[in-house]
Amino acid sequence: MMRSYRPEAMSCPCCAYPSHEPLFVVAGHTYVVCARCRSAWLDPMPAFDPADLYGEGYFVAGDDRGGYVDYDRDEALHRRNARSRVRLCAPYLPPGQAFDAIDVGCASGYVLDEYRRIGLVTHGVDVSPWARKEAANRDHDVQAELTDALAASSRVALVSFFQSLEHMPDPDAAMAEASAALRPGGVVAVETWDRLSTVARVSRTRWQQANPPSVLHLFTRDGLTRLAERHGLSIERMQATSKFVSPALVAGVLAHRAPRTGRALAKAIDVTHLGQVAVPYRLGDLITLVAIKR
Repeated sequence: MMRSYRPEAMSCPCCAYPSHEPLFVVAGHTYVVCARCRSAWLDPMPAFDPADLYGEGYFVAGDDRGGYVDYDRDEALHRRNARSRVRLCAPYLPPGQAFDAIDVGCASGYVLDEYRRIGLVTHGVDVSPWARKEAANRDHDVQAELTDALAASSRVALVSFFQSLEHMPDPDAAMAEASAALRPGGVVAVETWDRLSTVARVSRTRWQQANPPSVLHLFTRDGLTRLAERHGLSIERMQATSKFVSPALVAGVLAHRAPRTGRALAKAIDVTHLGQVAVPYRLGDLITLVAIKR
């Protein structure tokens, strides 16, 4: 039964519009949708300790709140995806290389490795103690809060949110901080999920990104555009993108939503030793935005 909905006194985190309504309920959590930009978010926001939600179990055990079967076992795929992400935003960087880059939600630091490879000074942000330790082992400066990473950076040319903005309680504040710290011509890159993509609209509550309490926001292209522009950023590109995933990750996602199917797939993967095969993810719901500081 759907619980009685009583909206919190908050405006849309993307466009600041004051009117929203219930969208759907997943696992007892209500997503509400903005009447203007159609972005959605959890209302009320769940209370949890990020260090607990995104602990080691999230990255290496695929716990019952979502997560990975073994994040670093897919290192080759993470590095491949990291190179694609950097190729997408690097052409928009200011000339010269003596600049800082901050990756928010850096996990083990594979994107940071790519930033370092092209000559940027790296700073990572991750609420997970496990992730901060793994990235620090690769000699990256990693903080738990974006504010602290920005304070440690002197010439910020790039702030990236690759599949992290949707997990942050206040994306409006995060975008404001990132924009304020950027030098003129600096870049904000966001990779996230499109709530109005065909697969999302057809799947509704079965969409793999409708996953509370981890996924707090379900963005739209219009919502992301308005969010960036409200903070002095000019959209340079917005496009559907693809990535590579492993069969083990697919099995982990299925196990969370359809335990019997997920377990069967995981067993088949173990028997056939196909865990490291690169599976292209091209369902049209993954999108990337690149914006420039005016």
